[in-house]
Amino acid sequence: EQIASIFRSLVPGGTYVCITTKSGYSAFALREMLFAAGFERVDFYFEVFGWFARCPGPVLPVLESLLGAIPVRIAAIKPGGPS
Repeated sequence: EQIASIFRSLVPGGTYVCITTKSGYSAFALREMLFAAGFERVDFYFEVFGWFARCPGPVLPVLESLLGAIPVRIAAIKPGGPS
């Protein structure tokens, strides 16, 4: 419900950045919820020594199973922005 509300409040092409800790949801589950709300792209970033690295989606479940619940930044893009 919260993600759907955020999606509706963004302008077309807007970006939602979510910073998680141990939220009770896996990053994969959050990704599925963001897509279900209507976001067209979801990117994951991990902080490593002050640098942010994008994590390819297929790698994420493997990292989570190896490292447990780790903090992650998620950027979700609403469709309809400038081309």
